[in-house]
Amino acid sequence: MSDREILEKAEARELVPSYYATVEKIGKKEAAIWLMKRIRDIERHYGMGFERRVRTYMREVDNEELFND
Repeated sequence: MSDREILEKAEARELVPSYYATVEKIGKKEAAIWLMKRIRDIERHYGMGFERRVRTYMREVDNEELFND
């Protein structure tokens, strides 16, 4: 596993619970906008294609690592 992959997965682990907390506070539509802005800000550090990769990692985190109700 490359350093980039490890760092991007760490970003995904941070974004998933933050997204759910934001949904509870301001609603799903606004949380989706917040998430898109946050991903675009982070993409500057990881380069093109970060959004696709991190969303894949976010799905993995959501499905496998979090205890969803």
